[in-house]
Amino acid sequence: MKRLTLFVITLVFCIGAVAQVRMHIWKDGKSRDYVVYDLDNMIPTMDSVTFTGVDTPQNTPVKVVPSSPDIVQERGNDNLPQDNHIERTNAPTVSSYAPATTTTIDHVSAQKVAKKTEKAQNKAKSPNSQATILASTILYQPAEGEGLFSVGNNRKVVFAHGNLRYSPALGYWSFTDEQYDVIDGSNESIGSFGWSADQSQQQWGAHHSTKNSDYAGDFADWGINTIGNDVSNTWRTLSADEWNYLLNERDNADLLKGVAQVGTTNGLILLPDNWVAPMGIEFKSGFHSDYGSEFYGLHQTFSTEQWQWMENAGAIFLPADGVRSGNDTYFSNIYCNYWTSSPIYDSHAQYLCINSAEAFIDHNDRSNGRSVRLVKDTKATVAPKKSKDATTTKATPSVEVAAIVPAAQSVSPAPVVEPVVVSEAKAVVSTPKNSLSSIGCFAVSDEVCVSFAPGNLQYTYSSRKWQFAKNQYDTIGSANVSGNTTLGEQIDMFGWSTPISSWGVSASSINNDYSGEFVDWGKNTIGKDKPNTWRTLTSEEWDYLLNLRPNAESLKGVAQVAGVNGLILLSDDWSAPAGIVFKSGFVSAYDIEAFANQQMFSEEQWALMEEAGAVFLPAVGMRNGANIYFLNNYCNYWSATPFGDGYSFNLSATPNEAYVGNIDRNTGQAVRLVKNTECKVKRAPSVVPTVEDAIALQEDMPAAIADIKDETIKTGFSVSDTKQVLFASGNLQYTISTKKWSFAENQYDTIGSANVVNGALGSKIDLFGHSSKGNAKWGVSISTNDQDYNGEFVDWGTLMIDQYPANTWRTLTVEEWDYVLNTRANATMLKGLAQVVGVNGLVLLPDNWDVTVNTDFVPGEGGSFASNGFDANLLDAEQWQRMEEAGAVFLPATGTRIGANIYFFNECCYYWSATSFNSNYAFYINVSASESYMTNNSRSTGQAVRLVKDL
Repeated sequence: MKRLTLFVITLVFCIGAVAQVRMHIWKDGKSRDYVVYDLDNMIPTMDSVTFTGVDTPQNTPVKVVPSSPDIVQERGNDNLPQDNHIERTNAPTVSSYAPATTTTIDHVSAQKVAKKTEKAQNKAKSPNSQATILASTILYQPAEGEGLFSVGNNRKVVFAHGNLRYSPALGYWSFTDEQYDVIDGSNESIGSFGWSADQSQQQWGAHHSTKNSDYAGDFADWGINTIGNDVSNTWRTLSADEWNYLLNERDNADLLKGVAQVGTTNGLILLPDNWVAPMGIEFKSGFHSDYGSEFYGLHQTFSTEQWQWMENAGAIFLPADGVRSGNDTYFSNIYCNYWTSSPIYDSHAQYLCINSAEAFIDHNDRSNGRSVRLVKDTKATVAPKKSKDATTTKATPSVEVAAIVPAAQSVSPAPVVEPVVVSEAKAVVSTPKNSLSSIGCFAVSDEVCVSFAPGNLQYTYSSRKWQFAKNQYDTIGSANVSGNTTLGEQIDMFGWSTPISSWGVSASSINNDYSGEFVDWGKNTIGKDKPNTWRTLTSEEWDYLLNLRPNAESLKGVAQVAGVNGLILLSDDWSAPAGIVFKSGFVSAYDIEAFANQQMFSEEQWALMEEAGAVFLPAVGMRNGANIYFLNNYCNYWSATPFGDGYSFNLSATPNEAYVGNIDRNTGQAVRLVKNTECKVKRAPSVVPTVEDAIALQEDMPAAIADIKDETIKTGFSVSDTKQVLFASGNLQYTISTKKWSFAENQYDTIGSANVVNGALGSKIDLFGHSSKGNAKWGVSISTNDQDYNGEFVDWGTLMIDQYPANTWRTLTVEEWDYVLNTRANATMLKGLAQVVGVNGLVLLPDNWDVTVNTDFVPGEGGSFASNGFDANLLDAEQWQRMEEAGAVFLPATGTRIGANIYFFNECCYYWSATSFNSNYAFYINVSASESYMTNNSRSTGQAVRLVKDL
């Protein structure tokens, strides 16, 4: 391959327009990034770029070093088409450069602490007379509602309420008043520091020297100083590994970070582990697809008032202070640069670098001035975990524990404002108890049981709190509204919950105000229950509960309880209390008196039924805007299932029937939540044929399905150590007019330029955007907006394809593609480039390939392809037929589509995987005439799909 060298015109003070392309490549089991050319707003200058692989799954860019000042900035953005002739070499990871002297506070021995303390005290004095270099930090008891952030396994911290600043004139350390405050760089107050080292001639980095030698030595933590009213060692600096864990490895890490503009300041928002968003606040995780100061605000903006709500709920904001060299500051409001405690080389240290498009850990000169954001360790982080199955050994106290001094008094932040939780989590599974916490045991599918919440969901405006009704028969009724235009102080009628509808707490009667995917009310903190304790039933679960569970008809009936009309549901193993007679079913009448005519229960009688596991759904009626209808006559309860863009499914019960229907999303209805339980499920007979049934009926099925058993050994392809697959007989295709999915008739068939006709998609296509729940579902779209492809991956294999039933096929993950290409036994000899019937592409051979089928076939050697590219193997139709019958697979070079433009047809094989890279990118296989590897690019890019079935 040829080395790619790019010359960039030297620009002065970041004025110019140079864009950047980055390729994210997954090759030989490793993710690599390559900067192909660099960006605008760059400090001058760059002479050339050498492309060096970085062995890390994180998005760590190759640095481009400007000539002056000595500051590095990067950004990343994949754009197809990519150049396939880029020289790549392997380099150690950043962490592998760390010298042996690299330490963190958690692992410093007492002897080392004493030695470093004495050494530092003799060599330098802090600008703050009270500061001495100690290796222990105070362990902090978080205030109620304070944001906790995981920075390692069983290790949590709280952040300082602002960036660190220092007044040279006063010798005084403090934090900024607001998280979005930035320091102007005047001598009166310093907000960007060189790296702090114990041998430094520029103590604590609070100086403007540009000589790295002035910042030499082991790290001396800024937190050693007295900061504001906090005693020394209250605070500390995160290590590079801790920043990386916080950004990328804690649970739901990708959902708990996002760039934004707060007021007029750009920066990165970090959300605590159990984030609960304030009412009316919508947080958009992730990054913008482009780089520059304006893209923070384009991603999302918050006023200072909105930010106050978020801060009260525990959110942290890292402002983009830029980076300083000497007396000059660059990239203000463009880059967030924050020091870590981790050295790398004698002259460099690692830092957190954030721009509008990405966040990563990098390293550069210690003399560069960067921001500092400190943290406190929490007391909970040193408590040993208890095990139910093993005896817990008492942990030996670390240096920090042994050296604890009383923590300084701190001011508790404002209470956390609830509700929205960003993170996805499964509902809590509990053992059902007939108590105020949960009620009964109810089958909602063949495999799942639930218990019900003790009452309907309620919301209080003044406190912004969620709670359950005190009694199952309690309703708010007409008090849901105040006047003719607004909602009341407390409500229990909600529009359907979506990201833009604020949990349905709205008086809007416009369906568009409730558009989007469902967001479960159970994600909130409800009463004293943690987020995700509860959830909303789907329409299928409501229907199963009403009609399909064993004895369903005898376990439901209308009634009046304590003067309130409604529907009673009995638990699966219902046993009536002594003296209680329950009459199941409905009445023919349709009036409000019909409930009581069926049966009545007093408060005392209902208490006995509730204790036995009965559930009561009161007839709360309905709300449209600020108008209430059908009070005490209709039981309408939301499900979690949408029906089109403007409707959603619900449970509806009247005196004469109960059913699952659908209704406008703007309709105010009741919400009754459940939690999954561990109770034994009474399974209904399965209606899904078993594998044996399918084989017995194979004469009624497509031949390929019936032949699976015969092909498992002969044509299997290993995609992991334990799994083999069979490839589909051709690439996936879609016919626009019939809306039918099919496979290509031959493995070498492609649609090519006919994918696009007159600026629109052709009548049949085989180049698709990445499939998701977004607007461009299945990738059948000409849109180039990645946002249209956002959302969780939806496998093409879930569709009915030709005569194959849904879920016969699936898409390989990035790891599986990499395994079949590079990792399975003899992988390099089981792939090769070829031209089949005039079509270029990649041949994959099954694990047990019989070389006698075609002794002339030339596979790839030594991890590379033959020097003559696709011409290495020229196969006519008859030759290919013999290879295909022996199990060979051919992936034709379909090229790629961007909008209405086709690139690299018959030159490159681009095939999607099932694996997302982030909200805008996904992984795919890229095969050219010289190599094959996994990389990622925009989800909007049209690429081929080749499905498999598990064997």
